[in-house]
Amino acid sequence: MNNAEILISQLFEGFFLLNNCNKNCIIIQGDRYVFSKIALENVLFNTIKGLYMKKLSVVLLLVFAIIIPVFADKTSHDMNHEYSELMNYVRKNNISINISYDDFVEEYKRGNYESLEEYLNHYYKVLKPQHRFFCINGSGKWYYNTGTTLPQMPKYTKYNLLNNLKAGDIVYEPKGGHGITGHTAIVEGTFTYNGIRYIRVIEANDYGLVRSVLDDDRVDDKGSKILRVSASSNVIDSAVAFCVDQLGKDYSIDFAHDCSCDEEDWYCSELVWAAYILEGFDVETNSWWLNELGVTPRDIWRCSDLEEISIKNSSQQGTNRFVLKVI
Repeated sequence: MNNAEILISQLFEGFFLLNNCNKNCIIIQGDRYVFSKIALENVLFNTIKGLYMKKLSVVLLLVFAIIIPVFADKTSHDMNHEYSELMNYVRKNNISINISYDDFVEEYKRGNYESLEEYLNHYYKVLKPQHRFFCINGSGKWYYNTGTTLPQMPKYTKYNLLNNLKAGDIVYEPKGGHGITGHTAIVEGTFTYNGIRYIRVIEANDYGLVRSVLDDDRVDDKGSKILRVSASSNVIDSAVAFCVDQLGKDYSIDFAHDCSCDEEDWYCSELVWAAYILEGFDVETNSWWLNELGVTPRDIWRCSDLEEISIKNSSQQGTNRFVLKVI
């Protein structure tokens, strides 16, 4: 018989004796009990106290074992329902995203939302049906998916891109992407093709993970802004190398925070974020009231650790190289 069973046995035996004696009688049961009713009351109190202390943890475990599964089951049911509703909304409005249920749940946990309703409001706010800015059938702009060639002559007369941009700089385009939260790319560097210098970027778009060109026309078309990470050349080189290694993979908007080199698909800002987070630099805003689902281009634009680099010619801005970033 274990300690808990002994305590319970003593408790029932004590109550039996207590109910069959008056206040001043002496109870004798073999050689185990020799005390008055008052003494017996004290023994019972201590017995109950001991039983309570030993059993408290068990009771709490039983309570949590009952309540938590019920709560979790309800939450799981609600999550399943809202996920299905979200996917119906996406299909109905022809929005090009691919959110798995696991990513949907994981992002909810990661975001520390006060309620499921608040979480969903973030989705519906971001996923407003809008037109696509480029498309995979080739009717997009020439500067997308150019590889290591130049389909046409890039322009570098209006902005000082060739002199001001460096490898590892982040290109933020509020008019890019699918009209959801803009678009981001990472500068691979300045290259030469048939004697022509040009800026090449790596980005995730409808074509997949590709190389593209940044020039004056694209800056005007997409409202491009340039952000710089304050990091060593080794960090910058590693971040760019990571993006190079991902070339050829698929494009998919899933609002996840994936950063594995084995990831099968990427969305634009996730790729840029992953390239730097693997080097210990988080380029996503840490402001809870500005942060959006997953890691969006706007999240990167709003990161206070990044500095916007001016691309204006000296005749347009004087000698000031940096500009104030307005979020």
